[in-house]
Amino acid sequence: MKRMLVICPFPVGCAAQQRLKYEQYFDDWRTAGWTIDVSPFLDRGAWDILYTSGHTAGKVLGTLKGYLRRLKDLSRIANYDLVYICMWATPFGGPLFERLIRRRAKALVYDIEDNVLESSEGQAEHPNPLARLLKRQSKFLYLIRTADHVIDIGPGAGIHGGNVIVSDYLPKLLGAPTNPSKSVTLDYLRGDKKIAVPARRESEKGAIKIRGGKAFNIKNLNVDIPLGRLICVTGVSGSGKSTFMYEIVDKNLKSRLEKK
Repeated sequence: MKRMLVICPFPVGCAAQQRLKYEQYFDDWRTAGWTIDVSPFLDRGAWDILYTSGHTAGKVLGTLKGYLRRLKDLSRIANYDLVYICMWATPFGGPLFERLIRRRAKALVYDIEDNVLESSEGQAEHPNPLARLLKRQSKFLYLIRTADHVIDIGPGAGIHGGNVIVSDYLPKLLGAPTNPSKSVTLDYLRGDKKIAVPARRESEKGAIKIRGGKAFNIKNLNVDIPLGRLICVTGVSGSGKSTFMYEIVDKNLKSRLEKK
């Protein structure tokens, strides 16, 4: 039997969205003859308190245990035929563990989150130096740029996706005069596209007020969303961004508009 090690942020069954549920592939992998071991950075106890107020000691302990778990993974990676990284190996700092895993793994598949290239564009401009240090995006770019082969699927999301847009060796793709595939991911890697900082919108047009919002891992959320401005909803993967937008904002707005 072929052996696979899945390195992921959260325990099995804890992803906030379907697209982040790495376990959805398990049945197909097992049918193909793979045995699967899962190594989440956070165990279930740490994950359950991650997005709740307080529990500082428990969160710190959970993070330290996560790094110890990654050290253990490094000692056993050579025993696996394939290492599958879902999103990232460790949440903070540069690509140290990603580099070590890249060197020790017999074969490595990196399942990249679709927004990291855009977020990495503005990361260096973060006004908080501690945030720049802890949440550096270099690990994502490192794994892409050192890949032997890059596969980009798209061109859009949902029903607009499902097609292989690019499948080739990265040096060849980066060295080509143009990007005929029109891959957005490749545009960012080549430097053909960058995110410009727009002028600020200063007009006041009121706000959507949310009080006591609850859905999945969001508990008793109170927030005002200014109208007539470009709003950015940020957070780590699985933190509740999509839940906030779809389950709270979108569904409530649709319900109110339909009543009118």
